[in-house]
Amino acid sequence: MLPLRDANPRRSLPWVTYGIALACVVVYVHQARLGNSLAGFVFTIRYGFIPERFFGHPLTAAPTLVTNLFLHGNLLHLLGNLLFLLVFADNIEDHLGSIPFAVFYLLGGALANVTYGLLSGSPRIPLIGASGAISAVLGGYLVVFPRLRVQAFIPPFLLPWLVLSLFARVPRFFLLWFPAWLFIGYWFLVQLVEATTHVATAAHTRAAVEVTTMRRVIAWLSVLALVATAAAQQSPQTYLSDIASNPSSTGGQARLLHYLPQDMPITVYVPPAPDGNGQAMRDAVIRAIKAWQQAAPDLVHFVVVGQATPDSIRVSWQPLSDKVATYRYAFSVDQQGQYRFHTTEVILDPRFQPDQLYRYALLVFGQAMGMLGRSPYSGDALSATPSGSISKRDVATLRALYAVPSGTVLKQ
Repeated sequence: MLPLRDANPRRSLPWVTYGIALACVVVYVHQARLGNSLAGFVFTIRYGFIPERFFGHPLTAAPTLVTNLFLHGNLLHLLGNLLFLLVFADNIEDHLGSIPFAVFYLLGGALANVTYGLLSGSPRIPLIGASGAISAVLGGYLVVFPRLRVQAFIPPFLLPWLVLSLFARVPRFFLLWFPAWLFIGYWFLVQLVEATTHVATAAHTRAAVEVTTMRRVIAWLSVLALVATAAAQQSPQTYLSDIASNPSSTGGQARLLHYLPQDMPITVYVPPAPDGNGQAMRDAVIRAIKAWQQAAPDLVHFVVVGQATPDSIRVSWQPLSDKVATYRYAFSVDQQGQYRFHTTEVILDPRFQPDQLYRYALLVFGQAMGMLGRSPYSGDALSATPSGSISKRDVATLRALYAVPSGTVLKQ
């Protein structure tokens, strides 16, 4: 399977990803111009990663830990890496930021090179290609965006589709959507099987260039562990200033609003969407509600009810012109001076698929609990491009919100 695109819009231009892709193309054009000449051989030896040279003179050979990432053995090698890079790396760059992503990419490639060098049976053969760094990107994508969809092209299915389409109108079953965890998990299994059955070698400018799938497996495992550790240690900073009420709606002051303990549980009425996929859409919304419940069970308590009441959050389905989901809320000040917050309605657009709807249901129900607004950080459930998972920062923000009295004036 080959990835074609993902259903994961980004927030900013991935200039580092595009720069890496352009650099790989420029270097390959130079390699092609050198061809099988002596200069081509010297170029590969100079910039390729040679384990024996690196471990013998680590300081002198250290630059080759990253220079080899921009060299490729042939055109298919280059195009395959660029395809994976352009589909997956832009979202990781958007999540980490351009400079941290550049460090992550180069560090992942360098780690793959060193690990491969330690286990390689051919210490004098130059290793080239971005496969190790691409494996790092895939590991990062799996950690950050496991549920988002990836469209895959399945070449063996193309010819049967062409034949069948001559006789009938047939869906393009050679183009299928998969969750990222399934696509990347399949890719990993393929690498593992291939690595245990053979090692591919290729000749390049008089130098035997080892193109081994084991390198990808090693890199994938190493960097995935690194990324998972980093994700587990995510800083619990909050974005309280971004979720306060609009000052114009609360007497000219931005206030932090939320449900009071006596107003729990929060009841929600979720009717099926008005189309053939209505029950699946309803299930996606309920999954999002349960995800928040599980993320902070000591703070919020949702109950999905079979009939709406005046105090319930009512989910309604209607096409929206510029968004997937929105909400309406109200507040009042009781006799004790407490701000009573209440979300009255959550509106969802039924034209979207359940997995995409789930991401926006996570966002809007975070807002429905009082997190009014959006997170300025990519990768959060409440970010401008919702990640589809609740981050530690989301939970830290929710806890910070519920730790202060409802109606607290936000000090800018």
